[in-house]
Amino acid sequence: MSKLFKPVFDYKLSFDPNKGEKYTIKVVYTVAMDAQGRIGAAIPPPAAGEDPPALTYKTQTRSADVRICQSTALDEVLSTVEMFKRARKVTRMNWADAILNFSNCLGPIPQLRLDELYDDGNYPQTEFAFNGLLNMFIRNLCLDEDAKGTLKQSIERGNWTKPEDTEIRDHNTKVIHLFNWIDQVPGFSGGAMSDAEKHRLYVSTFPSQWAKRFQSQRGFTNATTYESIDEFMQTQKDEADRSKRKRKKEEEGNNNRRNNNQRRNGGNRNNHNHRKIRVDRKARSGPTSKCKKHPDSNHAWGDCHLNPNNPNNKLGNRNSDRDRGYNRNGNYDRNNQRYNNRNSDNRQQRQSFYEDDRRLPPPPPRDNYSNQGPPSQVSVYSNQSNNDQGGRWSRVWIPS
Repeated sequence: MSKLFKPVFDYKLSFDPNKGEKYTIKVVYTVAMDAQGRIGAAIPPPAAGEDPPALTYKTQTRSADVRICQSTALDEVLSTVEMFKRARKVTRMNWADAILNFSNCLGPIPQLRLDELYDDGNYPQTEFAFNGLLNMFIRNLCLDEDAKGTLKQSIERGNWTKPEDTEIRDHNTKVIHLFNWIDQVPGFSGGAMSDAEKHRLYVSTFPSQWAKRFQSQRGFTNATTYESIDEFMQTQKDEADRSKRKRKKEEEGNNNRRNNNQRRNGGNRNNHNHRKIRVDRKARSGPTSKCKKHPDSNHAWGDCHLNPNNPNNKLGNRNSDRDRGYNRNGNYDRNNQRYNNRNSDNRQQRQSFYEDDRRLPPPPPRDNYSNQGPPSQVSVYSNQSNNDQGGRWSRVWIPS
């Protein structure tokens, strides 16, 4: 039974190439300079019969930085190998010194894995020997013998799809770079991938709908290039961006219309369950709310001495006078006789209107008024009675 392996690396790298410790490769060399300041091959040979020009020799240094590989992740190792080869060209390093400098570009664990591949002192001295050692090092880190085939299948399944916020040109550069890494991993197919195979895999890195349209409208021919693929995919991206902007504009218009309807409906809005919720624009008042008659104070309305429902209010004497028929000036006024209809039970109900910080149903009315009679008088039915036959009617004259 064959074992299934995960891809040795993915579109998203397992490390940040812009971060990490770096090792500086330094190569010291000597150059010859004549009196005119010409260096090396720029110095012309002496003419026939002339003595060679006097030369001075100076020591110079070439240097390049390589990020140190801290893990045995294959993408990080391949990145370090790539940067080291570039630094070797810049510094013109001898192949005999390449293995020692490359070992300094590895962390502790990768160095141990590299030391297992050659005997102490038996270092590669040539370009062919050094590249063979690197290939052996990469194969030793791959548990999958067909790592190349596993990577191709992962790309064809859409695991390398271009991110939405990445430009097509940048995506092209990254994918081609990763294709070079795929050619360095072991695989049953062997050798480097052909251009046609790379083109098919490159199309698979775009959204599936774009790839299907490319195959149906363009297809793969000998004239297919990365530039032609990018041109077609850029057209698809522009159409997708226009559709996205159109949907966003329609959604904003719907939200504006919905907000306008809510304002016209008096603040009603629909929740996610499509139930109407009343938006109270005024804060409710109660015994625990701040007193509005004394805005500069900090007491609640239920504790205010001007609250008639407060048992400790200061309106008791005034209300007693009004119960006997006297007005606020202390003069008798028979219009205030309607206060005589109050009894102790009814007053107690009004005082207990607020109970435990919650609003109770209103008490029954004290008096029943009738609009029967001349406009200048009001017929009042009082619930007070001197006998058991019921209440009595009385007329209160209102001066016109």
